[in-house]
Amino acid sequence: MSEECKKEEYVRARNNLYNKKRGEFGNKDHLAKWFVSQLEKQHFSCYYCETSIFLIIELISNGLLKTRKTGYGERGPF
Repeated sequence: MSEECKKEEYVRARNNLYNKKRGEFGNKDHLAKWFVSQLEKQHFSCYYCETSIFLIIELISNGLLKTRKTGYGERGPF
């Protein structure tokens, strides 16, 4: 796993995941660190299907997987 990807995921988690519901993390940086550590434990694979997150990102980028729209943005493939 490249350090570049870890940095990208850290920034993405810090900017997109923290909200009042996740207050137990204390702040955005603690949540982002936890998120990246979870990705590392999962070998950067989906928790449910074990598909590589890099493959999922590539498929979404190429329009082969779609994302779900929620009331507050887009969420993973369906």
